[in-house]
Amino acid sequence: EIVDPYNAKIIGEGSGNGKWIFKNAGYNQDISAGGSVEFGFQVHFGKRLDIPKSFYISSGDVDVSKSDYAIENIITASWDTGYTGVLCVDNLRDEDIEDWIMTVQADDEFSNVWNARLKKIGENLYEIECPDYDQNISVGERDAIGYSMTLLCEEPSEDSVIVMGLKERKMKAATIPPLTEWANMADNDEDQIPDEVEDIIGTKKMDPDSDKDGLSDGYELLILANDPLNVDSDNDGINDADEDSDEDGLTDLVEYNMGLSAVSYDSDFDRISDGREINELGTKPLVRDSDGDGLDDGDEIAIGTDPNLDHTFGYPDADYISVQNVGEDSSALASVNKEDSKYKLSLSASASGYLKNIDVRKSSYHSIANDNITVGDPVDISYPTGTIDDLTVRFRLGDAVVNQAAGEGLKNYCIARFYNEANVCLPVKTEYDYSTNTLFIENADCGSYCVMDIGKWLGSIDISDDKSENETLSENGGVITAVTPETNGDRAYFNGHTYEVIKVAVPWIEAKAYCEKIGGHLATINTEEEQRFIEESFLTGSGNTYWLGGYAPETVQSFEWITGEEFSFTNWDPGEPNLEIEKALHMYDYSNSRFGKWNNCPEKDYIYFICEWEYEINPNSYSFSEMYEAMGWEKFPNDFGNIDSSSDRDYDQDNAKDVDEIDFEVIHSVTGGIDRALSIEDFYYSIIGNKEDYEWLLENHSNYASIIQKVGIVPVKSVPFNEDSEDDGYSDGEDPRPFENDIEVITLDSEYLSVDTSTSTIWKDPNYSWKNKYKTSDKQISYGGSQMWFTELEENYFNEKITEDGCGVIAISDTLLYLDCNYSGDPKFYTAKKRTTWSLDGSSNTIGVYRYSEINDTTLINFDEYVRYVTHLNQDILKLKNGTIPFTNITLVNLDGRMGSFVNDYFRENDITGFSAMWSFLDDDYFVDSLIEEMIENNIPVIASQWGNPVGLYNPDNADITKKTTYNEVDSISGGHYFTITSIITDRIKIEQGEKDAVMYEISTWGRKHYISKEDLNNCRKGLGVGKINTHIDPFVNILLISEKE
Repeated sequence: EIVDPYNAKIIGEGSGNGKWIFKNAGYNQDISAGGSVEFGFQVHFGKRLDIPKSFYISSGDVDVSKSDYAIENIITASWDTGYTGVLCVDNLRDEDIEDWIMTVQADDEFSNVWNARLKKIGENLYEIECPDYDQNISVGERDAIGYSMTLLCEEPSEDSVIVMGLKERKMKAATIPPLTEWANMADNDEDQIPDEVEDIIGTKKMDPDSDKDGLSDGYELLILANDPLNVDSDNDGINDADEDSDEDGLTDLVEYNMGLSAVSYDSDFDRISDGREINELGTKPLVRDSDGDGLDDGDEIAIGTDPNLDHTFGYPDADYISVQNVGEDSSALASVNKEDSKYKLSLSASASGYLKNIDVRKSSYHSIANDNITVGDPVDISYPTGTIDDLTVRFRLGDAVVNQAAGEGLKNYCIARFYNEANVCLPVKTEYDYSTNTLFIENADCGSYCVMDIGKWLGSIDISDDKSENETLSENGGVITAVTPETNGDRAYFNGHTYEVIKVAVPWIEAKAYCEKIGGHLATINTEEEQRFIEESFLTGSGNTYWLGGYAPETVQSFEWITGEEFSFTNWDPGEPNLEIEKALHMYDYSNSRFGKWNNCPEKDYIYFICEWEYEINPNSYSFSEMYEAMGWEKFPNDFGNIDSSSDRDYDQDNAKDVDEIDFEVIHSVTGGIDRALSIEDFYYSIIGNKEDYEWLLENHSNYASIIQKVGIVPVKSVPFNEDSEDDGYSDGEDPRPFENDIEVITLDSEYLSVDTSTSTIWKDPNYSWKNKYKTSDKQISYGGSQMWFTELEENYFNEKITEDGCGVIAISDTLLYLDCNYSGDPKFYTAKKRTTWSLDGSSNTIGVYRYSEINDTTLINFDEYVRYVTHLNQDILKLKNGTIPFTNITLVNLDGRMGSFVNDYFRENDITGFSAMWSFLDDDYFVDSLIEEMIENNIPVIASQWGNPVGLYNPDNADITKKTTYNEVDSISGGHYFTITSIITDRIKIEQGEKDAVMYEISTWGRKHYISKEDLNNCRKGLGVGKINTHIDPFVNILLISEKE
């Protein structure tokens, strides 16, 4: 204990951490240049004298809050060229304002001041500093500073002198060197905290465990965010060593001594907690595959093999086959079975390994899938960790999807497979469970699949029932010829649908079958506007009548549409419907009062009819499926002319000859050397060799048989009349894969967080000047938040600040807000009934930030409410006060060790039970990359930290990053910084060329969107950093992993 100081006073007693704070006695407030001040004290000690070892001065300039003082400017006299005045400063707080310095802006020029010292620091800017003889402004007192001015304006004005701010010199937190410099600093006790830093924070330089709790000072400070001077940092009655920070069943001391992570419940990422591995299973908590048999320990537990034996049943565990199911709610299918998905996928198989490791994701074919043909997104299914047999793939469709199908409802759909080697998508033999609206295929292979509407599929490749009239590519003496399709001119379009009059007189039932056979249905009319459209498009008063898609299953008063649509709008002729034997609906094309009117008549009558397709069939440009175009099958434009395998032309000028773009090798292998187009039958028999699926298609959809067997389209390597077949920015001549998009973008489901300043009270405050420094193309909307916004928020706005070191707080806040508003999983991260009411001023107003999930497309948040949310999160959970670790009061921001714990605290406080967070200290670039990709695919932003080597910030020269793009470096991040990854952009061509910007991460940092190179980030990981804390932690670039609990 230190007592009886002289020439000083004690203002901080160090019984807890050994640090004592002395302040001048008032009369010795300054140390003159070349001079000295001495002070003394007595020390009371017990068995051992602990002589003070280190001293440092901790004073500095500190802003005085604007609410703590008042300014009055009084002009006392004036003349033609100048004037005199007095600036009065009132102290409104309950302690002295010490050693003050005032920053002043003046329109006129100071010529002299008294009772102060004057210094010009810029254009119209001055510092006025207290005099040596009167340095402090006492509580409740006023200081007056006299001045004289040279007049530059038209006349003297009290507004010509503006006080910009007031500072005082008082105790300030010590600043320690950045973490990146620690590895090169002296550390005598090898506790990962340099001696210089230990002097500042009060830990012992010659003892690695200052508080004797068994945990090294560095581990407590950097990993656990504990107080290394207190055996019970959180004052909960539990020794720090006995805490279980990651809730894995092992104390922090046990994990420290074993080299495990005390902040990640599963150190080796094998989906078994460290505690269970040690206490129950006897597996290795730092090795994912304890017995080295190729299966992760967690997988072995799931399938029933022993993770400690590589031959559980007498043969290799890796070869053990078990029947396994992956249900609709499995996390393995989360990326495709989303809340708004049009189907729910499930799988079952006999497999080795753990089937839930199956890789199922939205297929790269999703960019070419035609919404008119396919239902939902295609999926890719792969199983890289074992063998798989008897795979069953199930798609359960919603009622709304089934009801949209023309004709036979569920049976009008099938499962189709993308055959990569043949560049074609074809139906496969599909089974039906009508009780659950489920399509399924058995004995399937891994690959790419989709749900397809068969009628729309055939309609999309524009093969009609009459080969002679509508053949777009035909045989012509060995030459491929473009032929203009025949149309009868009676085709029109309304609300995205196609309508066509068929002038062949048939009974109603045959008309219905014909329309469905060619992918449509008999026309239905549901609104007055649609009725007028039909009349104006097709009716001329010819005296004909046309079948429509209405029928009466019982009485004439019970007419229905064949599509299941509500039969609400009608246009009956007066007195109709009448006779009960007349069950079918037709429309008059008479020139009298019956024009356009409806009538019921017998189904057996022979009349014309109108077909309707629920998509557009364009008669002016071949209405060919975009999906098939993208996969290498084409119909040619009318002016393409004839082409054979000896031609030398380059129609689209893409530096690829037409004959090199058309796949004559495939054509010749199928046709025996003839240059002709191919049919669907050719696909199955000669191209993919799958006769069984073809026979199923003909047998189960016999009404389409004549269409399926027709000549149709031509295989191409790239489109000979489009210089960029895939529209990815690479011309066919330079693109090694012209039918594959070489640019893959994996991004969040919704636009990332945007902070709106347009309605902000703070942003509009003239005293808030950061807005003038905010460099962005649109000052109203940001991309995420910025810690820089908080540097000028005075205490009259909020109780605390987030300093420039608050990037980690911003990253956590933005991520949790995004998840709150956009996460589509179950349970949601936040629900209305769980939202908390809080405020900083003690009032009970509900903070508006919790209303933003009402916004569907963008997470848009008011600036003021965003600031309140971040401050609240910091106060209640992160507790990062003024950029410091709470117990030290020093500017050292390293949230890494407890980042996962902070987020888990947030989950617990808000009843979020389905998810867990952990901070990953991983050296394996591939593993980290895969985790980042997995989180983005699951709609979870990725918080990352960077220490050590600088990482460049880039902007693209093309706003459309889905195409060929060059990225230009505009800035960099260095030292230590947190940012949030929101998208991954991969350019396969650049990867093959070894380009630095082949893989880019789109990030949010400082409220702006930038891009960083994956190569830069991984190089940073491998560069010089802070050194190893223990055997498994080497933090250069780390990420916060948020995932579903298993």
